[in-house]
Amino acid sequence: MFKAVKIGLLTIFMMVAVPAMAQTSTSKGPERSAEVKAVFVKFNSALAELEEIANKGDPEAQFLVGSFYLNGIFVPVDHKKGVKFYEKSAAAGHPDGLYYTGIIYLNGSHGVTKDQTTGITHIKKAAEKQHKHAVIALQLLPN
Repeated sequence: MFKAVKIGLLTIFMMVAVPAMAQTSTSKGPERSAEVKAVFVKFNSALAELEEIANKGDPEAQFLVGSFYLNGIFVPVDHKKGVKFYEKSAAAGHPDGLYYTGIIYLNGSHGVTKDQTTGITHIKKAAEKQHKHAVIALQLLPN
């Protein structure tokens, strides 16, 4: 339960930090710059903590860290690291991890070799866990 609370708090931090960054990025002046730096320091600390939780095997943390690296959220884009965390999340049966890893394999994106069989397998597993995007994707994919 403690891990869930920490992940929840980190998620809330992201929800607060992103709008603050958006407001700050259009402003001018040294006081805003200091605020931006303060947010980055807090986020880097939170990301390090979240990555530690992910490395201990928490599937939700693995999915979140993978998302940050794949999308360059407060970190430089790192496809290799992002895919690694998504795959770990998928291997643990996390519905989002399964679905998005499946999409990556279907499209052959983020440096992954296109593999429709692996992609569809992941999406089917996500659909079995009632992931709504996976359920729709299966209806659209050819048999």
